[in-house]
Amino acid sequence: MSVGSYIKRAREKAEELGIQMSFIESYHLHPKLIQALSTRVSAKLDAFEEAGAKRGDVRVLFSAHSLPARIVDIGDPYPQQLLETSEVIASRLGITNWQFTWQSAGRTAEPWLGPDILDTLQDLAREQVEDVLVAPIGFVSDHLEVLYDLDIEAKAIAKEIDMRLMPRNGCVMEDHKRRVVVVGGGLTGLSAAFYIRKHYREAGVEPVITLVEKSSSMGGMIETLHRDGFVIEKGPDSFLARKTAMIDLAKELEIDHELVSQNPESKKTYIMQRGKLHPMPAGLVLGIPTELRPFLRSGLVSPAGKLRALMDFVIPPRRTTEDESLGYMIERRLGAEVLENLTEPLLAGIYAGDMRRLSLQATFPQFGEVERDYGSLIRGMMTGRKPAETHTGTKRSAFLNFRQGLQSLVHALVHELQDVDQRLNTSVQSLEVQTGDAARYSIQLGNGERLEADDVVITVPTYVASELLQPHVDTTALDAINYVSVANVVLAFEKKDIEHVFDGSGFLVPRKEGRNITACTWTSTKWLHTSPDDKVLLRCYVGRSGDEQNVELPDDALTDLVLKDLRETMGVEAVPIFSEITRLRKSMPQYPVGHLQQIAALREELGSKLPGVYIAGAGYEGVGLPDCIRQAKEMSVQATQLLAAQ
Repeated sequence: MSVGSYIKRAREKAEELGIQMSFIESYHLHPKLIQALSTRVSAKLDAFEEAGAKRGDVRVLFSAHSLPARIVDIGDPYPQQLLETSEVIASRLGITNWQFTWQSAGRTAEPWLGPDILDTLQDLAREQVEDVLVAPIGFVSDHLEVLYDLDIEAKAIAKEIDMRLMPRNGCVMEDHKRRVVVVGGGLTGLSAAFYIRKHYREAGVEPVITLVEKSSSMGGMIETLHRDGFVIEKGPDSFLARKTAMIDLAKELEIDHELVSQNPESKKTYIMQRGKLHPMPAGLVLGIPTELRPFLRSGLVSPAGKLRALMDFVIPPRRTTEDESLGYMIERRLGAEVLENLTEPLLAGIYAGDMRRLSLQATFPQFGEVERDYGSLIRGMMTGRKPAETHTGTKRSAFLNFRQGLQSLVHALVHELQDVDQRLNTSVQSLEVQTGDAARYSIQLGNGERLEADDVVITVPTYVASELLQPHVDTTALDAINYVSVANVVLAFEKKDIEHVFDGSGFLVPRKEGRNITACTWTSTKWLHTSPDDKVLLRCYVGRSGDEQNVELPDDALTDLVLKDLRETMGVEAVPIFSEITRLRKSMPQYPVGHLQQIAALREELGSKLPGVYIAGAGYEGVGLPDCIRQAKEMSVQATQLLAAQ
């Protein structure tokens, strides 16, 4: 029975019942169909590349169900339409190495459309074609003929002739529900859920996502407080504009119009020395001098220290790519004084860490690249200087925020992910591997419930991830990462009560100063949207590696210590309108030397022993907010490629 006879009988019955019925006579070039088929073919070609094949060497076989050859004589458009579909997909994807073939011919005496795909595979073997992708574009849903002819017969022949036959791309209407559990509802977890949903759907897979968060709110350390006209960041207070992942996500969520830049009049940064604030020399890029005159005039480094720094121009470069500590590298090139007085307060402040223990490759790998390429850190940074990276005289903002605070991004993600099962106040106890036809993994929740998952994305801190993964893989790399606790003390004042001139973004405190605070941001000057015009908002940081004892002091005692430092450095005698203290316990991961290599080895082991289990977050490849989003996005692409290869 033909499609035409189906339509004829349906029309007759519809007329009999008084039902109006219309039929889609042709959809072979419908944009949505082309997009869906192209996405599937492209994903499979990506999988070939992942397996080591060259994309252009893969022979793509577009196939469809064969019909009796007599349909050509009666003018049936079926063969021509299928060929047109193939041509459009090939053109769209830039495929030149393709051909059309038929499958599932009936077992009757009359001739059927050919060549048959099984014969084609034999012919390709004689042509020494090694890699073949079958794309059954003539089917919108799977049925037994597709499953048997391609997944059994074609695979068997390919195995006999030693041909790499990539499993067919799924049909358009194939049921691709896939259960995904994301552990951790911080920015990484939310971004992972967002991008997995996006990329899986683009690949024709509908994910069923469960997002599990132990605390009572999503967003992790991101929390914005609105109080008495102030916009107060209790966690991170901004993000780097040059790392574009966060801007890109804001655009996808259509909230990029809410982005605000740092006040251009607040670019000056101060460094404390002997209890006094001194301006950071102009042209400092990531703590490295790129303008010699301001550096040589600065009182932050002694004449002997400056001479030692200039030795960077003649000291032979280290050519090896082997990892070393960030602090040792800076000291080796520029000397201990530049390290302790300039570079350490700026760079170590990002990690609240000890620079002599932090991995160079995991924090600022560009320093090693510059040394190898230019033979001098100063020379290389001068040559490659970008305005947005300097701390004085920049033409565009190096940092961004949202007008209503960073939590705007969290709220937008939570709203966008309304179809995701978001569970708060829910902990994860264990991850277990399942066998048989069930989902690959079982996740035991703290409330006794079990979740089944095909994919598991772990975005919690590495010490929590280690507990989940330890029964299955070597977690030495995770256990080597220490976390530092810090506290943010935000103070609001009446502007009329403060005599200090706020002509910059704040100041940094070198470790050797022995102060209670490690830095102070003049928030109301740096971010004009955060405070009423007649008020001053200051944000002070307490705690760093080896100096965390004050973080757990009672609020009053901690506030008094901070006010003491502000009084002695800025002359602040006023009583604050209010204070807000946030303790971020075990929040700052410390990347040890060799960190990236150890994490790469762990991910490789995960891929072989726990396929479909992924790790991402601040503990792995960057502590900044854009770093977390980038990792989530990259992970979702990797997961989609693995899915396509299955």
